[in-house]
Amino acid sequence: MTRQAGLFAGRELRDRALWQVEETKEARQAWVRQGRQVAELIAAKEGKVTSDDVRAVHPVPDGWDPRILGAIFNAKRRGFPFVKIGYTQTKYKQAHARPIPIWAYPQASYDVAGV
Repeated sequence: MTRQAGLFAGRELRDRALWQVEETKEARQAWVRQGRQVAELIAAKEGKVTSDDVRAVHPVPDGWDPRILGAIFNAKRRGFPFVKIGYTQTKYKQAHARPIPIWAYPQASYDVAGV
């Protein structure tokens, strides 16, 4: 392989990897947005929600780090609608019964009776 052919092959591999990262980033952002909608619906209906509740309805895709659930409740984002009201132990065995926050959604202003 000539030096120039190796350079082109390297660039192609780089570009393919960058595309995969960008595609994955978009997929993860879309998953988090959907997770927030699920969390809002559960909290509006039940009065509270945990990451376990969201995970039961909106599972983490295979191969993804389950800590992505934390992004759903990221308090640093502007307009964060949830209020932490306590803690409970996670039900997921692989999380070793660690405490997870219980969130309330005080801004619920729509009817979720049919949800």
